[in-house]
Amino acid sequence: MISEGEFRENLQRLRDRVAEACSFANRKEEDVQILPVTKNWPVSAIHYAQNAGFSRVGENRVQEALGKFEDVSDMNWDLIGHLQSNKAKLVAGAFSRVQTVDSLKLLNKLNDALKRAGKEIGIFIQVNTGEDPAKSGIFEDECEKLIEQALGCSNIRTEGLMTIAPYAPQDPSVARDAFSRLRLLRDRMVQQFNISLNELSMGMTGDLKEAVLEGSTMIRVGSALFGERTYSFCIRSRLAQSKGRREYKLLMKMLSKVEKEKLWTNIRRLLDDENPIVRQAIIRELKSYPDEGIFFLERVIREPNNLLAKHAHSLIEELGWVDGVGAFLQFIRSQRYELETGWFLLDRTIFPTLDISISTLFLNQLADRVRELLTPPQSAKDICSVINRVLFHEFGFRGATKDFADPQNSFLHRVLERRKGLPITLSVLYLLVARRISLELEPIGLPGRFMVGCFSDRKPFYIDVWAGGKFFEIEEMEGFLEDSSVESSGASLLPVTVAETLTRGCRNLVQQYAKFGDQTNSELFLKFVTEFERIYQREANA
Repeated sequence: MISEGEFRENLQRLRDRVAEACSFANRKEEDVQILPVTKNWPVSAIHYAQNAGFSRVGENRVQEALGKFEDVSDMNWDLIGHLQSNKAKLVAGAFSRVQTVDSLKLLNKLNDALKRAGKEIGIFIQVNTGEDPAKSGIFEDECEKLIEQALGCSNIRTEGLMTIAPYAPQDPSVARDAFSRLRLLRDRMVQQFNISLNELSMGMTGDLKEAVLEGSTMIRVGSALFGERTYSFCIRSRLAQSKGRREYKLLMKMLSKVEKEKLWTNIRRLLDDENPIVRQAIIRELKSYPDEGIFFLERVIREPNNLLAKHAHSLIEELGWVDGVGAFLQFIRSQRYELETGWFLLDRTIFPTLDISISTLFLNQLADRVRELLTPPQSAKDICSVINRVLFHEFGFRGATKDFADPQNSFLHRVLERRKGLPITLSVLYLLVARRISLELEPIGLPGRFMVGCFSDRKPFYIDVWAGGKFFEIEEMEGFLEDSSVESSGASLLPVTVAETLTRGCRNLVQQYAKFGDQTNSELFLKFVTEFERIYQREANA
């Protein structure tokens, strides 16, 4: 543990970094709070913060924080780690704020516990704007429903949103994109519900500059203040001072987790080592922890380091850990729907050894080309014109008019390879490129044609990707509504959900495989459609 003098020096350096970022963003320093994160540090770390004028600290684990409460007075505690719903009663009356509310179940459990305790608490909704499978948080399209429910909770104050950016130290734009999306989401929720969501908790030691630039009001900082955590040392020191069997068992569990984290860090460093002895040692360790191993490798595949991603993919193949059908069913049942993840999982049901990193790299290249051609400030329609130029002219994407019924047109990675697809897969491509440049577009599931809609300009407009990105105003859409008028079928012109988009993609494959005489795969995708519908009905009846 560092000395208090060293802590003061670190704090000054941190404040200088925040001041520099605020100056660059033309913001006031006082608009950005620093939240000292004291997880895995002894009580003296909290005293350092308190002596420096901080009245609030962040802790990741409920049990660890509760063990510190009796040794600290006059302190507000923020829970910034994942909270299981069965521990909601432990939080009620102990913490002043929970920054990680990410489910309706947790929200209701927390509100019930607060009612029984006669307490109130502030919360942030945690949103996974970086779409990182290694991070907790709801997806953006789930936020509206959760906020609506939170506003009806008598003992809960909804004060803001929180996110953790994907870990991509070599590419700061990844974090900045995640932060930008949280800010835009906050702005939409404020307008929709006519509420104040003053707090944006985003940014940590490694990405605080990007967070401040995108409007963060609170950065959560541990290592920049207290130094790099030597977790094993911290926990072993607490083990020697443990006061009971329960605390001892908890600390031993934490120590085991820390040792595993060190293992994954070391494996990551060796992933690109082609020495066969090293390779076999990595495989032995992965086989020892198969569930955590496949999660670790899948996470590496989604990182920007393409070399490591290829090695991770080859290890998954070598270990025989690919179960495309099972993974897609698990995705459907999780209800954590995200378009890019979902569609590539759909692809893997037929192509289980698909290397997703190749497709994501190509999507990134398309988005980079769009950025090169942008001349801000531009309207959403002007930006879409640039996307049209890149996709349909420079890269030659087009509708699969001659082989429309070919199932290959329904798989996103094959669309990227062949530069042709169905209206729905070309729309998905358009949406994913737009998302990478922080342009908010929506999927539109018309009866006979899948399209893309834009609702961020003053007047909505629609993009027909099948026609090379042709724009339509709302009054021009009647021709796509079959026998109905715009007035009577206005709902068809509104966005559809990710689940509805994926279900429609599966329905297409049911018909396509049936036409090709492949009854086995036709029945497989019918199974997925049925599962989506079962989950929807269960939620509707809940």
